[in-house]
Amino acid sequence: MAIKVNNTTVINDSRALQNITSVDSTTKSAIETAGVGGGLKFLGETTLSSNVSYIDYNFPSGYGYFRIHLDNMKGSSSQYSSGLKIRLKDSGGTLITSSSSYGRIRTRSSSGIDNTINSIEAEVNVATSNSSNGSNLVVDIYNPKDSNYNTLLRMFSMSYITFQTGYGPSWYAEPVYAAPVTQANNYGIRFYVDNYGFNSGTNYKIWGAVDA
Repeated sequence: MAIKVNNTTVINDSRALQNITSVDSTTKSAIETAGVGGGLKFLGETTLSSNVSYIDYNFPSGYGYFRIHLDNMKGSSSQYSSGLKIRLKDSGGTLITSSSSYGRIRTRSSSGIDNTINSIEAEVNVATSNSSNGSNLVVDIYNPKDSNYNTLLRMFSMSYITFQTGYGPSWYAEPVYAAPVTQANNYGIRFYVDNYGFNSGTNYKIWGAVDA
């Protein structure tokens, strides 16, 4: 028997929903967490309103994949650019900083895999604070919270920035793959700039794919 609300069928005799005009946020989240709908879910956007030493993001439960796009990245120094580094957090939220914790390979490098490092070098130069353009980096993160799988990071950067006062802007582009050595439930991720913090105006967006 069909179910009606104010004489309008909302579940018909074939057990199909119909005439549903809206869904509240709680129901929407429950449906997405159940794996219905597929695709990426936009999880938020942040623009720094002041200089910070690092950017942290803690992975919410229920997702097996994340994409983070850092945009307009500038360091707090007007003189020199600096490299961007990444560290994961263990299941207790502590940064993983021990030597030989990560492996990393630049896809265009002939030097092989770096495997005695205590952080991941993303191979992107963060622009000087007075650069007209900031740096960009897209990071895809697979299985960060599944202790049965090794977390894999795939990164790509492409930026036209000023890297040092007195020089004009230059292109930088580099694909990189990286992973921690051990399988673990990673609580979160941290991005930071060698020797300098992030300048205000740095922006990042985050998407996630719900676990099946």
